[in-house]
Amino acid sequence: MQTCLGRLPADSIAASWPLPFNSMHTIQALCLAPLAAFLTCNMAACQRRIVCIGDSITEGSVDNSGPTQIMRPTYRRDLWNTLEAAGFCVDFVGTKRGGLNEINPASPDFDQDHFGWFGKRSDEVFNLLNVPTAFQADIALIHLGTNDVWQGMGAGFSAQQVAAWVDLWLRQIIGLLHNGAYDPYGTMEIVVAKIIPLSNDPAHPGVNMDAGVQATNGMIAALTSLPRVHVVDMYSNFILATMTHDQVHPNATGEAFMAARWATELSLPTLLGSPDQSAACFLEIGRGCGTPGSPTDPRLRIPVPGAPMPILGQTFNADVVNLAPGSAVFGLASTQQALIPTAPPAALGCYVFADPTTGILTFLGVAPSGTFSSWSLAIPANPALAGVEQFWQSFAIDPANSTAVSNAGIVRAGFPPSM
Repeated sequence: MQTCLGRLPADSIAASWPLPFNSMHTIQALCLAPLAAFLTCNMAACQRRIVCIGDSITEGSVDNSGPTQIMRPTYRRDLWNTLEAAGFCVDFVGTKRGGLNEINPASPDFDQDHFGWFGKRSDEVFNLLNVPTAFQADIALIHLGTNDVWQGMGAGFSAQQVAAWVDLWLRQIIGLLHNGAYDPYGTMEIVVAKIIPLSNDPAHPGVNMDAGVQATNGMIAALTSLPRVHVVDMYSNFILATMTHDQVHPNATGEAFMAARWATELSLPTLLGSPDQSAACFLEIGRGCGTPGSPTDPRLRIPVPGAPMPILGQTFNADVVNLAPGSAVFGLASTQQALIPTAPPAALGCYVFADPTTGILTFLGVAPSGTFSSWSLAIPANPALAGVEQFWQSFAIDPANSTAVSNAGIVRAGFPPSM
């Protein structure tokens, strides 16, 4: 049974788990006001899984062009926010989270899962994919070839040789994605980008990097002959001088440019089609606090891919995983989103995304081992709640009195797609 700590006698909580006195009062302070009736969304009903595959243009980069250093969020943030605002229900997937070196980017308010690898060529990304899969996807977005051009042209290979190399490995990647465990139902759609321009390398005077980019993009254009493969043009009208922070990696303007082109392609009927803002959905935001995958990195998610979404008239369930055994687990839910950095290690993702001033805190229980899965919500069968969103986030205090913070989720109540 889920109960707001602000309404529980302190001795009843202490009987369940020995919370320190200061921690108890800190948690009770969050339980400030009852939430308005609300509801959630479910993944089986409407969610499409998208994996962003690439190099540093996908993973992230350090921007030193301004007065303060910024960890760039890449096009992924603008794309996710564009899709979410339009009403699409998407889940970004991949084995990596965050920005460069999995550090939280400057703007962490988006689903940070991806498969981007700084400095990697297309053959190296193929090798990283050619392992037992840790994710499945409905749509793959690929921007690869920049490092192949940079390294290949710099080593003396011709533009056509480099282009043929990229073509070979992109076809290998497409085949792996379509025929392996990444696409168990044989329905994955793949969107490959013509890569953005590349400046010449001062270390290799006289080498025309743009010739390599254009030859590579010519090869990429021909990939549409493959089944369920689309090509989007990131090259045309991309201006290095104003859209990158270092003549290679996109700045805010370049990220918005790329996101808009991805979003336009994704709106095709064979990809995402038209959004349905009345459909139930669950969307992840941010990341947990701590090293990814460790017991100090709790994660809020639906129990399994395809689990029920927050559908009107049904009960929605979410899991909190990656918990230290014996942790006291709490859930904060609010109809308002926040972005509040906590004490260190905020750089690794300690942000409060659910507004504590308008939310209600629920004691979920004590985690027996690594996974706690009892956060549930019975959604009234009231059509007026369709499209209403709530922000959920979990907090855990382990027996050593260490606190961990999960990523957050948007629970959007709604109808199944067929309704």
